[in-house]
Amino acid sequence: MIVSAYAIQAEVAYIFLRQEYTRAARLLTRAIAEAYDAGYLGRNILGTGYSLYLPLHISAGRYICGEETALLNALEGKRATPRSKPPSHRSVGCGANRRS
Repeated sequence: MIVSAYAIQAEVAYIFLRQEYTRAARLLTRAIAEAYDAGYLGRNILGTGYSLYLPLHISAGRYICGEETALLNALEGKRATPRSKPPSHRSVGCGANRRS
């Protein structure tokens, strides 16, 4: 994930995990913390000037979260329902304001 984020120069990459997966959440939380401690995540990774933050988003999740706009809504703390109107998430990204 770090390599992919670096390739597109993303500053934030999210891991979305359903809350039922408690063991996976513990393991991922520990692995992410180790990556921050080792300098593979965070600010100025390994002195390169590149920074990446990797939040683990744990949510109730539903099947619909496989649809990308529903997933974006869930990451934004909204109900995980697909967006039916522009703007396109590809042009404005996660967290963009949209008409209700």
